[in-house]
Amino acid sequence: MKEKLKLFFTDYGLFRCPYSKDRDDENRRYKIMLHTTTTVAVVSAMMCLLNIITGKSGLMMATFFFAVFNAVFALVLKLKNGIGVHSYIIFIAGVMVLFGNFLITGGTEGFSPIWIIILPTAAYMAVGLKMGMFYSLMVLLEIIFFLYIPAGKQLLQYSYSDSFTMRFPLVYFASCAIGFFIEANREFIYGYTNILKNRYAYAMNFDVLTGLHNRTWFNSYVEKIESSAVTGQKIGVLIIDIDSFKSINDTYGHLVGDEVLKQTAMVLRKNSPSDVTRWGGEEFITITDGLSKEELSEYAEKIRLAVSELNVNGVSGQLTVSIGLHVVEWEKSGSVTELIRVADMNLNEAKRNGKNRVFSN
Repeated sequence: MKEKLKLFFTDYGLFRCPYSKDRDDENRRYKIMLHTTTTVAVVSAMMCLLNIITGKSGLMMATFFFAVFNAVFALVLKLKNGIGVHSYIIFIAGVMVLFGNFLITGGTEGFSPIWIIILPTAAYMAVGLKMGMFYSLMVLLEIIFFLYIPAGKQLLQYSYSDSFTMRFPLVYFASCAIGFFIEANREFIYGYTNILKNRYAYAMNFDVLTGLHNRTWFNSYVEKIESSAVTGQKIGVLIIDIDSFKSINDTYGHLVGDEVLKQTAMVLRKNSPSDVTRWGGEEFITITDGLSKEELSEYAEKIRLAVSELNVNGVSGQLTVSIGLHVVEWEKSGSVTELIRVADMNLNEAKRNGKNRVFSN
């Protein structure tokens, strides 16, 4: 079950966007926050130089400190390789201080406050809908305070026109709405994509009917075993086949046959010493590590007896399995394919000797 959940939630990288390799949305937001703060640091540094050239000393100091603030913040994010609530608080506090300065001073001929319009979209992308709405609202209240509240208006050092005072909050609100709908749409697509991705991951590694592993997973597992097995290590193979399965389908119908497969798979999951794969129509296979021939034979007998006790839709006493097993001490020139071949031969021998039995050589 743990392996199934691990595969179910694994990111298989279906998309090619810069953030497609992230395993969760928090990593995506961390990267956006890191890239945003880095970009803002560079832009602020450029604005600082521009303010030096144009002789705007007050604005130069504001952009200088904001550039340093974002550069340090980006470095901390990089070193910590993650973000927390405190990161959001620090970032928005710095932004609100700078934008407050822009509103109070007006910057260059009242132009600098216009930078505030980019905040909502950036906030939604960096911190998500809920936190983004909170931060956008905080800045909106800041705008209202300085432009409409008498106590705030007294702090202004720049005289804004009535037209600006009336229109700017509306433009900012429109930016908030656009940013919200863009992020809401992105989160919906992200969530739906994850659902499809998880379904794809499950279908790639598990049999839909029985819930056991499928051949695709098994082939990868074989490669891992062959690359990691060491000389002298005991490697075993069990191949389990439901006896007279075609007769069950013909007599009781395919729906009952499907139920037989599912019930048999449950027995195998419960009694097998390792992960089981649906090998063919009514055949199952498992590879073991470290078990002797005697130990693996005990597991095989346990499986055989448990299946014979099943009662599926009236198919009582008719459900049996034949099992072929083979165990070797691994050699450098060994091959799992050869192990499977011998175990399959032993399965055929069990069938020839009357079925409902375990055979090994």
